Amino acid sequence: MSEKEDDYSTIRIPKELSAEMDNLIGKLGFRSKAEIVKEAIRRLLNHYQEVERALPRFEKVNNDENGVKILDRSIHELVEIYVTPKGIQCSYDKTDECEHIDFALSFPEVKSLFKKHRKEGWKLPDV
Repeated sequence: MSEKEDDYSTIRIPKELSAEMDNLIGKLGFRSKAEIVKEAIRRLLNHYQEVERALPRFEKVNNDENGVKILDRSIHELVEIYVTPKGIQCSYDKTDECEHIDFALSFPEVKSLFKKHRKEGWKLPDV
């Protein structure tokens, strides 16, 4: 099977790294710089994938009087939970009931915000 040129990208590396790679060719089973680069990138990607898997799916970024911002690592997006006198809504799910809202409500300061606004007549869930 022939390899298409479209299947590859060209990158530039400093000459000093290139020279160090030359010294590895023939050692540790490497036959070319390309093999060294592929192995190094695979290891780096595996490392970051392991780190990402170890992190929780949701992370509260911040909250204020207008709502809560949540990082959802499964969709790689910042989700906003909007709090208004008319109710609550998730910017991602476009609903007033979802796992992002459930996560936001797991924080005492968010529950306090909801309780405060409910007393002011806002149409928010009872927490």
